[in-house]
Amino acid sequence: MDLYGHHFIYAGIPSRAAVRGGTADLTIANVETSRYTNIIGEVETKSVFNRHNKRKYLTSTLYDSSPLEFDIEIVAEEPLDPHEMRELEKWLFNQKRYRALYVDMDDVKYEGLDTVNNQAIGEYLNCVFLNAKKIEGNGGIMGWNCTIQCDCPMAWQDKTKIVFSTESAPRTGEEGYTFPIPTDGTNQRIVEVIVDTDINDYTYPTVTLDIVSNADTSVVNLSDSATRRTEFVQFSNSSSVSTIIMDGELNQLSGAGSAGDYYSAFSERNFIRLKDGLNKIALSENIKYISFEWQNMRWL
Repeated sequence: MDLYGHHFIYAGIPSRAAVRGGTADLTIANVETSRYTNIIGEVETKSVFNRHNKRKYLTSTLYDSSPLEFDIEIVAEEPLDPHEMRELEKWLFNQKRYRALYVDMDDVKYEGLDTVNNQAIGEYLNCVFLNAKKIEGNGGIMGWNCTIQCDCPMAWQDKTKIVFSTESAPRTGEEGYTFPIPTDGTNQRIVEVIVDTDINDYTYPTVTLDIVSNADTSVVNLSDSATRRTEFVQFSNSSSVSTIIMDGELNQLSGAGSAGDYYSAFSERNFIRLKDGLNKIALSENIKYISFEWQNMRWL
């Protein structure tokens, strides 16, 4: 992800025209290369040493202190007037949460991006700008030195979504990535989900299930541990559950119907997780629709 010398889009606002009624035309003119050229933030590991074979073994990888952080310069082509500066500083330096920072695709022409159905998948840093200092020049203020602080050790890719359904036609907006739920030779209903992430860990997607009966419902990733099942069992006779939404990142459940019904029926509290690569997932007979939505992480 090459920031240097490019226009950008931050919090949904393009730097080519970030001021109402005008064009500020900001670019990222300098990047602190010593930290930015790392492909990932600083990662810590824990290990044990075996005195018998004189080898060290990794026991865990710690990402807690690894979010990316580096310094940049944001500059305009001409000195900024006070009105422009006030609006730009509110936009850049007054965000209350991490915001997406994209390189403007008009500058890089989608080079190096992954594609799905011939559509480029964007990559971005989820970040805030901190510790801003004005840059003087040409008789005025030309921009700012500041620090980018990201929410994780890598860049994010835009969300990937894949849908499997028994419905006769894709739902509105899901035409390009909806597939039928197949049945194999043993009458198992197995779908395939491919994850391509650069971090060595599980991906926990947001999964939406539509069910047609209150029978026991299961989703099992056959490519993961065979004993780890995502199940909803023993719905009450009066249950009105028809849709269940599982947010695996936040361990949250929601859906249509009585919340007490699907919470009490959620056996073992195993949220669906995906491995990097191919995941073969078995579905129970009463699932008529299932969608998986997640974000891959990318090296810089």
